Amino acid sequence: MAQYLLRRVLLIIPTSFIVSVIVFSMIRLIPGDIVDQMLEDRGGIYGIDHEEIRERMGLNRPIYVQYLSWASNFITGDFGSSLWNKRSGLDEFKRRFPVTFQLAVMTIVLASVWGVFVGIVAAVRQDTVFDFLLRTVSVIGLSIPYFWSSTLIIIFGSLWFNWSSSVIYVPPFGDRARVWWDT
Repeated sequence: MAQYLLRRVLLIIPTSFIVSVIVFSMIRLIPGDIVDQMLEDRGGIYGIDHEEIRERMGLNRPIYVQYLSWASNFITGDFGSSLWNKRSGLDEFKRRFPVTFQLAVMTIVLASVWGVFVGIVAAVRQDTVFDFLLRTVSVIGLSIPYFWSSTLIIIFGSLWFNWSSSVIYVPPFGDRARVWWDT
């Protein structure tokens, strides 16, 4: 058992390397680069040459040199800085992680409650219309991507029930009523 666990833990290293190479390559192989995006979004930057920006950002170097530079910075904890708001990557991560973590926990709790409910109904009322209906809704819910279903819930909730979602983050241990129900 210990040998199996050790092998699995050691497999993290090549797996992480392969995934990082694939993701890094995919980003670099997309037509255009961040400089083109910046110039397009901001309506152009006057007095600065595109190639000068690429050189300053290191985008004119070979792709393997860019990867090695990125990987060494990542391993040492230097996540760079945001090109949009000039904050460090680590600060952005620290600022956004609590919201992402809270959403993940809430999703797991709601999915678990729904799964237990459907499982109990499926066991108690096996092969009834209610059982088939709940299983169908569950399969459809699993088949639809979460970003699409959340967008639909927000749009239809605001149109049909006049709900409007708040864009203000409420910490999970702050006002507990506002965490679950926007007041």
